[in-house]
Amino acid sequence: MTAGNTITGIVGQIILSGATISGTGNKAMEATIQIARAHAEFLPVGTSVKEIISGMKSASGTVRAAWVTGGTLMRTLMDGDTTFEMSIQLTGAVALFASGCKADSYSVRIAPSTEVLTEELAFTGTDWY
Repeated sequence: MTAGNTITGIVGQIILSGATISGTGNKAMEATIQIARAHAEFLPVGTSVKEIISGMKSASGTVRAAWVTGGTLMRTLMDGDTTFEMSIQLTGAVALFASGCKADSYSVRIAPSTEVLTEELAFTGTDWY
């Protein structure tokens, strides 16, 4: 359903380490991927005009989902120090991928006023596309 420039309803997927964790049966709540590129100043020899140069890419973010009984994906990624890929994909093949990711922290909490047990994984990656 579209209202002006706002897209509502289920229009995409959250994919963590190859597993689709969003949608009706999976109860994913939200995910964020932040992308960045390092920059530095460079002063070429023989000039007083600085240039800005671009460096390495980086990615970071979080993924939060209802903790489904028996679900171990996020905890396994944290415990195993496993490298994984995280993506947020809009229906129609538009996507943002973070690769070379490692888990930074893992937490479990009760969502306010709902008594829904949730888990959250924060990650840092080495590339995005």
